[in-house]
Amino acid sequence: MDDARTTCYTSTMEIHALASLSKNKSLVPYSYNKEITSEDVLIKVKYRTLSNSDVLFIDDYWGNTAFPVVPSEDVIGEVIKKGNAVKNLHVGDFVGIGYEVYSCGRCEYCKKGLEQFCQKQRNLRIHEQGGLSDYMIVHHDFAFPIPQELQRPEATPLFCAGLTVYSAIVNNAISKRMKVGVIGIGRLGHLALKFLKSMGCETVAFTGDLTKQNDLKTKGFEVIDLKEELEKFNNSFDCILYTSTIDLNWDDYLKLLKPTGKLCIVGFPQNQISFSAGLLNDYSRRQIVGNFIGSRDDMKMMIAYAAKNNILADVDTFSFNESNKVLGMVKDGGIPYIAVIKS
Repeated sequence: MDDARTTCYTSTMEIHALASLSKNKSLVPYSYNKEITSEDVLIKVKYRTLSNSDVLFIDDYWGNTAFPVVPSEDVIGEVIKKGNAVKNLHVGDFVGIGYEVYSCGRCEYCKKGLEQFCQKQRNLRIHEQGGLSDYMIVHHDFAFPIPQELQRPEATPLFCAGLTVYSAIVNNAISKRMKVGVIGIGRLGHLALKFLKSMGCETVAFTGDLTKQNDLKTKGFEVIDLKEELEKFNNSFDCILYTSTIDLNWDDYLKLLKPTGKLCIVGFPQNQISFSAGLLNDYSRRQIVGNFIGSRDDMKMMIAYAAKNNILADVDTFSFNESNKVLGMVKDGGIPYIAVIKS
């Protein structure tokens, strides 16, 4: 791939969507035109998520939202047209689309199969419009074929949220019989629990939500209340995966790790993290690591694993015209795990 888009266009498409026209504004009908290049596929969107991530982009939380912004970063759709250079996809294929939709293909990261670190990547809601629309036009390298088992609303959150936690798990060498905690059991966290349990890990959920505590216990997960005295669990976890936005006493959670344990942060705490450095290097070599979505290879592995092991999200489904109501519910904590909008 070259960074410049090819000029061999097959057509131009008018796409109808819902968008926030400026910071903190409700969604309104919005249309835009986009050209389909020889390397693109035209996707008829079937399902897409709305989540706290979309609320943050509409609020311009990171300061990089491109308004007007069409939300949604997890998408399932059907290929209905493709450019003449596309060989890996066919009309009628169902595909999943996540946050990243383009990389240059030539930088050191792309050559290593780490496209998620490409400095010329394009992402939904910053460089490209998201999936709350009737169609999407996406570079074929970032539209991933999915089997029939995943062609359903419950699979939609896999392609950003699922990829993020799956790649964090596999790239940190988390394996069977390890004891792993997950902090924050929402969109990312509940999928992390499902992946970890299916891999044979001793899996523990950390949450202060009483309703979720009861739900998780009925599903066979061990639960630790965030308000609980944590000292009795010190030095017992191989890894803790933080998927939340809440601030913690980070020393308390570092102490939970074994001397060789890892704290992996994929969430966004509201304030800067501070901790006692001695908890990393005094009689220990604990690590604090991060993770950003995943590579194309990670995505393909995740799709195959999810299909084989029946990994699906716990979703609430809504119609397209309920999207503003859904965003309000997300803000108010009315969606326990993740909302999916159906066409």
